[in-house]
Amino acid sequence: MTADLLSDRSVIFNPDAKPVLHTVGEERTPLLIIDDLLLNPDAMVKQACRPPEFSTNNQDFYPGKRKAAPLDYDEQLIQRYSALIRSSYGIGQNKQPNTLLSAFSLTMTKAEALRPIQMLPHFDSPSSDQFAVVHYLFSDPLGGTSLYRHRESRFESITHERLPLYGKRLKQQAYGMQLHQNPAYTNGSSPLFEQLHSIEPKFNRAILYPSNSLHSADISADNKLTDNPATGRLTLNSFILFK
Repeated sequence: MTADLLSDRSVIFNPDAKPVLHTVGEERTPLLIIDDLLLNPDAMVKQACRPPEFSTNNQDFYPGKRKAAPLDYDEQLIQRYSALIRSSYGIGQNKQPNTLLSAFSLTMTKAEALRPIQMLPHFDSPSSDQFAVVHYLFSDPLGGTSLYRHRESRFESITHERLPLYGKRLKQQAYGMQLHQNPAYTNGSSPLFEQLHSIEPKFNRAILYPSNSLHSADISADNKLTDNPATGRLTLNSFILFK
């Protein structure tokens, strides 16, 4: 069955997609890159353009809006790639994968509206058993994703043990830099963080990395960000927790 014959409401993973495993930084963090993830990626963009509308969640710090992805997307994602995640990250068979989030995400906040925490590389969870998936669904050069190292501590990931020290020190550093006076997206190395590895965005490319890794989207031109999912920086983001 060819992609143009597929229903634009179906989610069809590409059985021939070839994941590539990289290791990043001093902590040798595994990073998976999967090109051509879906057979019908254009159908996913069409779904993102349909109602309901994207909305802002004031409970998180995502610089844009989100809405739920199709249920069968995360079900198939786990079914197809959970074994690879286990082998790549040493996850035991006693822990089962669960989806915490699967949502279309549209980066659209202008730099002048960013909060200080949105101007720095971040981590999603200190858990070593949670993983983030970013599926790029745009073609224009709107920015990929980079992994970072905190220069002073040399932390590349933030675990439960590291969090108290790191959180306190980063707050001090961010306050000292007066980030609110010069709002900007992260895009490369800075006095506080060293960019370790940058992944170029590619339509229908997905990347997977530990949620506790310090990372950030690469946004160099926020004037190109739009609230239109057909032309904006549209991604499909998932969090998978093994427990």
